[in-house]
Amino acid sequence: METLKSVAKSYDECRPLFFALGDKIRQRILLALSDCGEEGLNVKAITQKIKLSRPAVSHHLRILLKAGLLRLREDGVQNIYSLSARQSLEKVKAFIDRIESFMENRSKQK
Repeated sequence: METLKSVAKSYDECRPLFFALGDKIRQRILLALSDCGEEGLNVKAITQKIKLSRPAVSHHLRILLKAGLLRLREDGVQNIYSLSARQSLEKVKAFIDRIESFMENRSKQK
């Protein structure tokens, strides 16, 4: 049986993802990366695609990495970024399942 506490804990686990997805620049980065597939892009290529400074792109990439939405691969001196959302999506699914279970249990108690 899900409790409000377990729902809140699950939400906290998803908070970095929600924060990361809530920004239009990060959304543009994700779209740019989704366009290139498994190969990924380096910071310079992302900067050129979304027309943003290198430091700003790097800042947003760190947030996306922390949220579990990206995979980082080193290629010589370059960092190559690609999409990797499976783990984050699993957290969101678990969060939704907990909410549904909590709401179902609440309605049975009434």
